[in-house]
Amino acid sequence: MPKRTTQIYVADTVGELGLFYRLVTAVFIGGSLIKHGGQNPIEAAKLRCAIVHGPHVWNFAEIYAALDNAHGAELVDGADRLTAHFAAWLNDPDACARVAEAGHRVVKNLGGGLDRTLASLDPYLMQLQLRQQARHA
Repeated sequence: MPKRTTQIYVADTVGELGLFYRLVTAVFIGGSLIKHGGQNPIEAAKLRCAIVHGPHVWNFAEIYAALDNAHGAELVDGADRLTAHFAAWLNDPDACARVAEAGHRVVKNLGGGLDRTLASLDPYLMQLQLRQQARHA
């Protein structure tokens, strides 16, 4: 487990990433430097992590494109660039925070589908409820 002095930690677990995302400022989303297709960056962005990823992100191409275009994630093309990127962010926490905040804004703006769906259904559900109450009255 990481300690207070840990600067870099590699997590390869299922179901625990939310905890790690809450504890860190920057993450590399794996499966993207190799032709695997990448992993989902949404949770990391929601929890305000600056995201670095490789070029192979076709599994989540649209969200990575939105993040990259808004400077809410950054693309690296190899392990050397990945290392250099994290070193730069460790030396410039403000730059890291700007990327994290931009990523958070992207997913916040793209999210909310459930709330919008429920809001659009609310009048119909209310009518059904009123009809049911009228039947039982």
